[in-house]
Amino acid sequence: MLSYAVFRGLRPSALLAKGRWREAREAAERLGKSPLRWLPTISSDAAYLESLCLHFEGDFEASERRLGSVADVRGLRYARLTLHASNLVMLERDPEAADAALDEARRLLAYPEDDLLRALAKLALGRSDEAETFFLRAGTTRSQAAPSPKLNDPVFHFFRGLYLVKTGRVDEAQRDLETAATIGHASVYAARARALLPSAEQAEREPRSSLVPVVADE
Repeated sequence: MLSYAVFRGLRPSALLAKGRWREAREAAERLGKSPLRWLPTISSDAAYLESLCLHFEGDFEASERRLGSVADVRGLRYARLTLHASNLVMLERDPEAADAALDEARRLLAYPEDDLLRALAKLALGRSDEAETFFLRAGTTRSQAAPSPKLNDPVFHFFRGLYLVKTGRVDEAQRDLETAATIGHASVYAARARALLPSAEQAEREPRSSLVPVVADE
């Protein structure tokens, strides 16, 4: 029974690590409905994995709804807070709540993509000086020792590129957006990065402003 539980518990995570969002979500859903749901944390772990997969698939509303069923257990607190903030930032909703969640998360763990999220939340709140402080603190790359590069490196570069676009530094954003669009697993971050990148024809026609209409239409 224990071996079976370990296998079933790890399988959604293994699929997630390979960028197989739908399969990982379905495996997590099955796990959450299985007899193993009575084991400590299994139900919350499964719900969190479902929410995370929905987020990477781009369904932020559904991700938020599923995240609401994740218990506030110690082992998931940082993950739950940062996923909540990520959903809000991607939805461009309630930056104050996103900022508060990230402030609480930072007392538990700290990764550079969290600083970029915080920068975007501060920017949405009109606190541009604070936003720039968090942006600069994040640096230009994630450490090679940082966890889950195939999942989180595209997130880091997308948030960095998005911040640069929103602060009028379109040319500087190009490298981060190109990186987010091409590294790691295909996800909503890669898709949104590609949407912000101008085509070669656009770049030749209006090289300095081709991203501006995209931002204005968000």
